[in-house]
Amino acid sequence: MAYPAKTKRTFLNNLAKVGNITEAAKLTDIDRQTVYNWRNKDKNFAQDMAKALDTSTQILEDEAYRRAMGKSDLLLMFLLKSRDPKYRDRQEIDHKGMITISAQIIEARQRSKLVNSGQADTCSDLNNEE
Repeated sequence: MAYPAKTKRTFLNNLAKVGNITEAAKLTDIDRQTVYNWRNKDKNFAQDMAKALDTSTQILEDEAYRRAMGKSDLLLMFLLKSRDPKYRDRQEIDHKGMITISAQIIEARQRSKLVNSGQADTCSDLNNEE
């Protein structure tokens, strides 16, 4: 079924308002799969969809900012974290030195070769060597 351009515009406006493809499709009275078909076949529509989602994100950010300024410490914290790296949760791992696991693997391989070649009776004999 072919839809008029007006239907696509209505969908995009609804998407910008609600920020949810399924909900915007319901409001436009079209099937969600139709939207995905449009997006896959029409690059301009796909770009317009991305812009509509960006608009809905901006609306959410504006509302979060309004609420944060109304004494919501949790929202204020998240807004600060999103805008300035110094407020973000972070961990720094600074490793210096040698990792000894490779040396242990090499030693285990050498012991295994000695046992398999019959040069040592058991692995415990190898562990007692000096």
